[in-house]
Amino acid sequence: MDIPIHLTLSYQKKIFNEVINEDGLCVMAPGLSLLQIAANVLAYFAVPRSLVLLVGANSNDNELMQRELEEELGKTLQIVNTETMSVDKREKAYQDGGIFSVTSRILVMDLLTHIIPTENITGLVLLHADRIVSTGTEAFIIRLYREKNKTGFIKAFSDDPERFLMGINALSNALRCMFLRHVFIYPRFHVDVTESLEKTPADVIELNVDFTDSQKSIQSCLLSCIEATVRELRRYNSAYLDMEEWNIDSALHRSFDVTIRRQLDPVWHRVSPKSKQLVGDLSTLKFLLNALISYDCVSFLKILDTIILSVRTGGFSSNAQPSPWLMLDSANTMIRIARDRVYRSPTGSMDEYYPVLEEQPKWSVLRDVLEEISHENILHESNDPEFSTNSILIMCSEERTCLQLRDYLSTIHYDTKESFKMMNSRLMDYFHWREQYRNMSNSISKIERNSKEKQNTPETSRKGAPASKRRRVRGGGIAASRSTTESNLAQDNFSKDIRLEKLLLSQISKSTYTQEENESFEVLSDTNSIYIYTYNYEMDTLLLNSLRPRFIIMFDSDPDFIRRIEVYKATYPQRATRVYFIYYGGSVEEQKYLYTVRREKDSFSKLIRERSNMAVVLTGENERFEGQETKFLRNVNTRIAGGGHVSVTNEKPRIVVDLREFRSSLPSILHGNNFSVIPCQLLVGDYVLSPNICVERKSIRDLIQSLSSGRLYSQCEAMLEHYEVPVLLIEFEQNQTFTSPPFSDLSTEIGKSDVQSKLVLLTIAFPKLRILWSSSAYATSLMFQDLKSLEKEPDPAVAASIGLEAGQDSTNTYNQAPVDLLMGLPYISMKNYKNVIYSDVINIQDACEVDERKWSELIGPEAGRSLYTFFRKKLKDYE
Repeated sequence: MDIPIHLTLSYQKKIFNEVINEDGLCVMAPGLSLLQIAANVLAYFAVPRSLVLLVGANSNDNELMQRELEEELGKTLQIVNTETMSVDKREKAYQDGGIFSVTSRILVMDLLTHIIPTENITGLVLLHADRIVSTGTEAFIIRLYREKNKTGFIKAFSDDPERFLMGINALSNALRCMFLRHVFIYPRFHVDVTESLEKTPADVIELNVDFTDSQKSIQSCLLSCIEATVRELRRYNSAYLDMEEWNIDSALHRSFDVTIRRQLDPVWHRVSPKSKQLVGDLSTLKFLLNALISYDCVSFLKILDTIILSVRTGGFSSNAQPSPWLMLDSANTMIRIARDRVYRSPTGSMDEYYPVLEEQPKWSVLRDVLEEISHENILHESNDPEFSTNSILIMCSEERTCLQLRDYLSTIHYDTKESFKMMNSRLMDYFHWREQYRNMSNSISKIERNSKEKQNTPETSRKGAPASKRRRVRGGGIAASRSTTESNLAQDNFSKDIRLEKLLLSQISKSTYTQEENESFEVLSDTNSIYIYTYNYEMDTLLLNSLRPRFIIMFDSDPDFIRRIEVYKATYPQRATRVYFIYYGGSVEEQKYLYTVRREKDSFSKLIRERSNMAVVLTGENERFEGQETKFLRNVNTRIAGGGHVSVTNEKPRIVVDLREFRSSLPSILHGNNFSVIPCQLLVGDYVLSPNICVERKSIRDLIQSLSSGRLYSQCEAMLEHYEVPVLLIEFEQNQTFTSPPFSDLSTEIGKSDVQSKLVLLTIAFPKLRILWSSSAYATSLMFQDLKSLEKEPDPAVAASIGLEAGQDSTNTYNQAPVDLLMGLPYISMKNYKNVIYSDVINIQDACEVDERKWSELIGPEAGRSLYTFFRKKLKDYE
């Protein structure tokens, strides 16, 4: 049979052949055209009447796969989500066969409800296999697929080797979760990859740019602050943190602070407030390091001022302290240097300040590169798709950098100092921001003074003494006056700067010269344009193929994009490509780049060793032949009632689950614990365990929101009306702290707005409501097993019909997202939301435009008038 592939490079063909011949997990280095290989695998199996499913693809993946399949391979990729296909259309499309990219939530429900014929599925192609965990929806899909289909293929792809090394036996667990045995590993240093990419290399010019002296000093100060913060974390949490191999390079890794937080999550309730603050400080300091590279001097100073003002104005609780790193000498030095980059005085006199507005060193290098390109002798311009165009592609790491470069490039033709116009504009915006802060601070102070004056009116106290002669309370002066003192300090410092701002603004207005800009327009050719984009992973491949740029300027470093250029140049050797790689030598940018490359290489080396030492992975093929005794005991359902009896059944215990709950991991764990999970559109409750027991599951965040909006009250009221045993399940996340906020974190007086108070009021309002606290979804599964042991099985049809009005059909479903948004509106409750759904209001936009009379007819006069006013309330009131 002819293989319909569109692969040019030899390593791509080798990976394709290995994946086709054996089911397995393919781990590749980022940037080596993973999606192109996956698309060819899909096309290879897409014979007539076959059904091939793509799982785990995001919107960008779908776009790229669709282009590759349709334009290069002559196949069609059908994307299935809530907007593209209804249930009836999906069922018919599955029967006809083809290639489908289905969202995980829809696919798991289609498998459970038998909309998709599981036995007829040809196979699954899994993208982002590194994200598949045993409790996730993707693992649930694979398990459902393997239960009824033992012959279909499973092909998994990933370009993140580090994730397969997190934890003990992570690679083996991942393979077992995907029912796979084989692993194909292709790093950048693989022999076949190296030979393919180095035949026709691109012309690369590295431009090592030096930091300014002020940037070097600020970087040194920030690194000192990070080191001190980590040292404090280690001192306070040596029993919880594994930081033996820590060094300053690892602290620069993008997930360093996330890794520390993940280690502390299980004991977060035992961690001191100071340690929690230190974890947050790490993220702040890493952000400042990145801002030093990518932000201009004015924007960087504005960020520092924001951090300082948040402390000075009392933006922390009464028990907390300012961030420790702000008290270091290096922090004070950094703040002083950051201000000197924007404006300074050579003598220290207030009358001699002048704007400095230090440029980013990369800007002048970029200007020189563009001048070099423009002066290069271009022999001819070609529109032939086999050759490159004369376009210039500038790649950045952030959208802010793109806008910054756009402003810079749009002004360099009009001013003698290239960034003069742009930086002056930013400095004026900065002063405008300071003025807004002063006005806001004055307004708040005025309100506080008026409030104190009202409280200090001469009234007689309980013992007859005037209110002005208050009794002094021990220890009451420090905590009460601290935020006021800090606020006054910040206000005084900003008030002193008013004169400085006026002086600098006058200098800016004098030095700014006006020049008539050419307002004529002309149509530019696409082949001579400058494009500025941010790195967007696999979408960068599409960008290179569509623009065919001759000149590529990497303004920020990114190892993944370098490989994409290598693949692009090896695929199209006839296209002339020159790459300018601009980076700050001796800076954290260079260290992060080198550390990322080294860490990836080490990850692949460890992955290769683990594969060689890994025991044989037992998959579904080995486990499908269960002993009859084990199967019998697993399906024995013991119920002791009355005189006691044991009933033996071949059916699994049933649990009816609401469709919205498939966003969580609990349905997957229930299925893995031998429950029969039946998805239904439930109007009352989330899980129906029996005709008598209904469970409403709430995560901590959802619990707080539901208590605040009053939705939980309506849900409990509905459960109590239709079920004998209503249950509220409060479920924590796996490996997260299993405790409510300690009372030490609460205010001195528990108010009505506290979660504890609202839960107490809820139990008082519904005495029959049972509350279950679960540490994880695993614990919830065991609880459900115990709750169902003495109960009858629920009827899905009855559970779906509860809450419906007379004559209403339970099969008439509606889009859940708009309904959830509708339920989140004030004055909409469980009692009146159906009036809106079944009226002539088509969507949320129509709901916003409904008049007051219509709302009164739908939800009542008072609620209708209030909701109508809510839709038309201004977001901000101006004085």
